[in-house]
Amino acid sequence: MNKTILTRDPYDGIGTTEMFLCDIVARMAWGKVHFKEDAEAQAEEEDEDGSREAQKYLNATWELISEELSFDSPDADLINYRQYLDK
Repeated sequence: MNKTILTRDPYDGIGTTEMFLCDIVARMAWGKVHFKEDAEAQAEEEDEDGSREAQKYLNATWELISEELSFDSPDADLINYRQYLDK
């Protein structure tokens, strides 16, 4: 198993080498989420099922802040791109 790349993860459903590598980079790219002002106000009135929270992220943008890839966040205020996509 030395020097073997896993190309299918039964838990995440990643099936191709390209998809697997893209997922790794997304988990290592750190940035900041920018919300529209009206989306932030609506999220404060979040309903029980969290749909307003989800809507807030649909109207948001993610900006790459750290140019260095790392599994560890360089700053507590940053989220990785995979976390942003999962919101």
